[in-house]
Amino acid sequence: MDPDRSRNEAQINLNPDQMFGMNAYGLSLQQVQSPDFGNHTLRGIQGLINANRATDNVTAMNMLAGFDESQVTGIVDLNLSPAQVRTPNFGAHTLNGIMALMARDENTGIQEAFEELEGLTVQQAIGIINLEFTRQQVLNPNFGRHTMDAVQVLVYRELGNGNHNYTMQDALQEVNGLNAVAIRGLINFQLTRDQVTQPSFGQHTLQGIQALMNRQLANGNNNFTMQDAFNEVNGLNVVEITGMIDYGLTRAQVTQGTFGEPVLGAIRTLQAVNPAIAVAELYNFTMQMDEYQVRGLTQLNLAPEQLGIQIENNQLVQLDPYEHNFLSGRAIDATQHLMESEGMQRDEALAVAERLNTAQVVGLLNFGLTAQQVESPDFKEKDNVLAVLIEYLEETQQLNRVEEIDESSDLKFPLDETIQQAVRAVLNSPGLDKFIASKFLIDISKQDVLGVFDGLLQAMNARNNQEESTVQSVDAPDIPRLPDYVPNVP
Repeated sequence: MDPDRSRNEAQINLNPDQMFGMNAYGLSLQQVQSPDFGNHTLRGIQGLINANRATDNVTAMNMLAGFDESQVTGIVDLNLSPAQVRTPNFGAHTLNGIMALMARDENTGIQEAFEELEGLTVQQAIGIINLEFTRQQVLNPNFGRHTMDAVQVLVYRELGNGNHNYTMQDALQEVNGLNAVAIRGLINFQLTRDQVTQPSFGQHTLQGIQALMNRQLANGNNNFTMQDAFNEVNGLNVVEITGMIDYGLTRAQVTQGTFGEPVLGAIRTLQAVNPAIAVAELYNFTMQMDEYQVRGLTQLNLAPEQLGIQIENNQLVQLDPYEHNFLSGRAIDATQHLMESEGMQRDEALAVAERLNTAQVVGLLNFGLTAQQVESPDFKEKDNVLAVLIEYLEETQQLNRVEEIDESSDLKFPLDETIQQAVRAVLNSPGLDKFIASKFLIDISKQDVLGVFDGLLQAMNARNNQEESTVQSVDAPDIPRLPDYVPNVP
């Protein structure tokens, strides 16, 4: 392509400053298309030429290429170096601050003033220039516009109280290091510095104070103060204060051991189902709910009736699991596990979970088996060691009844430690399929169930002996001694 033609086409998209730079200053197309090129660049070039700091326009342009208006002004008018105008936060406020500091003290030079303002934000520079704070003070944590506003409010307040000796430095000492929320508590809510610097203090604290004040005033209690409100919400977290604000609960209620986000979510869910239910009823009922019911409501968005919760005449009733059919804790645990581990949708996971018995759920949750594995014919027909083991434990009452198991959210069944370790050792052994029946217990369902444990030990001992004979440096797993086998005698 013709170079002149390319140049002409590129010039079509140039702005007036760029065109002037090429035509009047002899700059190249590449130079006028450099970042931040503009009228300030042209003025800067002229300034460098006039000050004999550059011999020609091209040399001057090379000194200013890529700089914005404030940076060009710093280089040309204040003789700052390119490195200085590239420091973080350099801008118009830096230039204005330098001039202000020099005007304040005629002995202050440009370099000294720059060092005082180097790297400062707009608000920090304003603190030095307008309020005469030191660089160290404006570099304190959380310094910002809220700090300076608070300083001025405190000074004016003290002046109004007749205290003419109170200075901006005194005010800064009170608010130094505080964030915007803490300062709002100090200024607007008349709290002390000690109160607003407590670890639990936050926006939720102020919202709680305001809500309590409004409530007391609406009830005609004009003697209720900000300090009274602060004492009510002091130390409470967001959930606890939300319970007080949104549902009118007392401090004593929200600081009960089981109250938290899950219970608050259950209250919110049940109230949405029937807004006519009294808050006291909601609170008392949800605090007594089983943990799995709370999860079912808040995490799985199940209907109350699916969890055995019935609403009668705006009262909440817990149905008897022996008389009514509803989801158990086992089903909820299995549902959430299938959603998380196998990516099932809620309804699909719930349908699978409702089909599983206790042994299958234990296999799913405690032994890492999949839904397909625990629903396989081998597992269902009790040709699986785990299934037989759990059946035995249930029959010998070493495993709680299903109704009692459901009260445990994580299904940590009281398995005998020895038995549990043995089963886990077999199931996790390299080279052994999780469906042990296909390896060495094909006819397990025909054996006395207690013989399962002897079978486990024999299999583990055989494997360990084989490993010891081939790799002497590897110790065999330590399998605890299981109870001696005592056959059932009719």
